[in-house]
Amino acid sequence: MAASSWMKRRLMAASLLLAAVGVALVARSGVAVDANSPADSTAERDLLEVQGRWEREEPAGSGAAYRRVVKEVKGNEESVAYYREDGSVWRAHRAQFKLSRTGDVKVFTFSNVQITDGDGKGSRFQGPASYIYVATDRQFKEVSGFLPGQEAQPIAALVWKRAQEDPAHVVSLPTPDERLQGDWEPFHSEEGGADRKERGDFLVKFEGKRFTVLREGKLMLGGTFTTYAAREPRRIDVLIEQDADNPSNAGKTLLGIYAIEGDELRWCTGTTAASQAPTDFTTREGEPNMLVVMRRVKPKAG
Repeated sequence: MAASSWMKRRLMAASLLLAAVGVALVARSGVAVDANSPADSTAERDLLEVQGRWEREEPAGSGAAYRRVVKEVKGNEESVAYYREDGSVWRAHRAQFKLSRTGDVKVFTFSNVQITDGDGKGSRFQGPASYIYVATDRQFKEVSGFLPGQEAQPIAALVWKRAQEDPAHVVSLPTPDERLQGDWEPFHSEEGGADRKERGDFLVKFEGKRFTVLREGKLMLGGTFTTYAAREPRRIDVLIEQDADNPSNAGKTLLGIYAIEGDELRWCTGTTAASQAPTDFTTREGEPNMLVVMRRVKPKAG
């Protein structure tokens, strides 16, 4: 297949101009942001989530000229390389991109495509073209065929996995999560695989960057917290400033993970001696991880 024909079909499969979608874009920090976006943090989080090295494989017998594809995203530029079965490069290209949102739907728009190696080297395609995407710490999914103007084209979906050697799944930048803000009431806690059966009046508060735990209305634990969104489950680190039960913990950090579903918050953390956060929300016998499940405290009517 000629290089120009291949890329034109790729562009058509990705989508039409965002103008056809009717999305209002605002340039912020090199990223296109939906005009309805509540804060810069949304754009920063979205851009952070797609950074790094991704890869996928074509199944044997698919008829494709390549077997493995590697995508590397740095800032607002992506480089994609297609490798044959023997490891040689079939084609590679580079492009710029912008991210945007229509409500909660994320849109990836690429342009200025240049084939840098292999079949069609030197060819350029201005675009732009777009597709819907979802990115987590482990996967990057892209789907075309659902945006306005794509009604006549077949649906196409690609699933990329985070490359194992990619440091982006380990290192991320702080990203605020407004969903945490407010008061939460714990109703279940466990440690080492056993229910703690803890009784009492507890309240967990997230206010700005501050984290507070009240017991019977009195300060039990206080400090600041930082969240990171470029991973699943999301990471939360709590820097302890005050600990009524263990004053020596002041200045130490609790590394944890959290998940919010509706009005329920799950938070799992190790001790201040732990060098890494838990990887899931399961506590096991012989391990010091503690899980706390809370429900949001809603303002009283009137």
